[in-house]
Amino acid sequence: LQGSPLFSPKLEAHSSSHISSERNKASSDLPKLLVLPEAKRVTRRGGLNSRAKCITESQVLEEMKAKEERKKLNEELKAQRKIEKERKKIEKEEMKKEKVRQRQKNKDRKE
Repeated sequence: LQGSPLFSPKLEAHSSSHISSERNKASSDLPKLLVLPEAKRVTRRGGLNSRAKCITESQVLEEMKAKEERKKLNEELKAQRKIEKERKKIEKEEMKKEKVRQRQKNKDRKE
């Protein structure tokens, strides 16, 4: 291969330096690139007959964040409902005690 016209040390040196300069130029241009095309992931959602749907990695992350937020919100709501249930239970007990007191008062008045 070294004897062939395709291989020349001068050409080889030029091409490797050219490649490295292109690489440096490309890496310096990297911050200027705002949006890089994202790799898409094929997912299946829904039932058995659902169609495959392509979504990007950022969409996957967004969905995971939304899922976490929903989970937190549901936990908060569950805790609020539990507190409300306890409060109603206490109120009911208080009402029963008050009714018993009223009956006792009325009974005492009659006698």
